[in-house]
Amino acid sequence: MIQSKSLIVTKFQQTSINSKICFGSAGLLFPGDPGVPNTLMNSDYGYWEPRIGLAYQPKALPHTVFHAGVGIFTGPLQYSEYNHAADVAPFSPTFNFSGWCYPCSADAPLAGGIISFDNPWSASGAGSPYATSPFPGTFHWATTSLKPAKTVAIPKGQVGQEFSRNFKLPTTYAWNVSIEHQFTPTTGIRMAYVGSETEHSSVAIDMNPPYASKLPVNSNMGDIFEDQSWATASYSSLQMSLDQHLWHGLQVQSSFTWSHTLDIASSSNISFGNPALGNPISAAWNRGNANQDMPWNWISNFIYQAPSFKEKGKLMAETVGGWQLSSIITAQKGNPFSIGQWNTDPGVGMWNNRADFVSGIASNMGKGSRSDWANQSKGYFNEAAFTLPVSCNDKTPGWCGFGNTSRNAYWGPGVFGIDSSIMKNWTLMEGKTFQLRWDAFNATNHPNFGNPSSTVNQAPGVFGVISGMNGHPRIFQGALRLTF
Repeated sequence: MIQSKSLIVTKFQQTSINSKICFGSAGLLFPGDPGVPNTLMNSDYGYWEPRIGLAYQPKALPHTVFHAGVGIFTGPLQYSEYNHAADVAPFSPTFNFSGWCYPCSADAPLAGGIISFDNPWSASGAGSPYATSPFPGTFHWATTSLKPAKTVAIPKGQVGQEFSRNFKLPTTYAWNVSIEHQFTPTTGIRMAYVGSETEHSSVAIDMNPPYASKLPVNSNMGDIFEDQSWATASYSSLQMSLDQHLWHGLQVQSSFTWSHTLDIASSSNISFGNPALGNPISAAWNRGNANQDMPWNWISNFIYQAPSFKEKGKLMAETVGGWQLSSIITAQKGNPFSIGQWNTDPGVGMWNNRADFVSGIASNMGKGSRSDWANQSKGYFNEAAFTLPVSCNDKTPGWCGFGNTSRNAYWGPGVFGIDSSIMKNWTLMEGKTFQLRWDAFNATNHPNFGNPSSTVNQAPGVFGVISGMNGHPRIFQGALRLTF
């Protein structure tokens, strides 16, 4: 399921210039090689995106409307996953002001000469061959006429990103059902179920993991990250909202979402971090709560326009009347996290492996006060409830194991915040107005904490402790504005 017969390489990172390995023609393939289109994927007319929507208003319920919709959507491939011509020599070499070297080694460092912008490929100031053109015609490896042998020696290194030959774009099947009801001319509510299922989601697999497994291991190569498209994801949510249009100077909107998002990999973009699956031979081990999963989220806002009080006289109108107060109130679940392990395996912690439960010991996740969460002797959870794995399948000496805790099984502290603003406009004369505005971000100065340190074998006093904030303290800002 997660192994392909040939690789389409987009990036290759050299890690050693002395050790070499030979690949056959069925090994590493580059865009433009026989059978590999420049687009990386073969053309396919199988992508189609039909959508249908329905709306129904019963005669017996003139203020109620039912909506339903279903559709198929094809997701684009992120550019940073296929920029094979952006930073791979010889297509797009990079230069620095002090010159460059080929080949680079301890005995042949940068010449240190300043490159002339008038003639950047001259040897003057940099010394030959360090300022020679890297474009086709200068070196044998940078020419379109070169036909490499079937077996080519290349330096040992890491393949930063490559694609499986059967790679497909992700396809999402989305659906929704909703009901809307108008209670008054200015007040309405909406309730909806929204769901989706995604297949052919992109996932990064290390095809050369540094431990014995069901995948073949080549000790002469480093990591080979292959972008495959067999992963799945699902989303389900109950969404409710209240919409109060302007009524006696008050306008209110409030939305609540209760949802659950599951996937196998929340990202496969090797350009940002290391998204390789923790266990490249088990999809079930990797499937869990998505990095973006937020079980509940409540956001409300209102604007209140105070009466002008013009009938009460000019003093009341200019001092008390006409003020406008607005606010955004946010309350939501915290961010998910896993209990992991670090630096316990030949991959040097690269695989995002997880810890084991300790039987019979409660985690007490999120219990205690906020001061306890930041206390090195207490923390956000009971650290004794987790330990390094003691056994696993497909292991080699020194290999610790994948762990039996679930992916993103826990959530950090919730988030709460109120952003408010108060303002008033004065008309000085025709066409000229003066405005006073005062804003408060996190007006209640409520502390929002980040996730705890969740690596089981961290230093004592670090594991389970929260040491950072998720947000900012209260911030005030004021402004005066003259319009003419």
